[in-house]
Amino acid sequence: MHHAWLIENLSNNRVRILTQETQIGIPAKALALEKPNPMLNGHQDWLDGLAKVVNN
Repeated sequence: MHHAWLIENLSNNRVRILTQETQIGIPAKALALEKPNPMLNGHQDWLDGLAKVVNN
């Protein structure tokens, strides 16, 4: 698996986070089939954590 992150400072105290990911290989394909999807949930947890820190 590979991840790319682009974090941009925007006007009005905003930030844009762009992500791209590849999942190649047997372990990555198996992980993508799990329900709930641990990769999607992990990304959402990361974003929720960022939002929590920023809003405190």
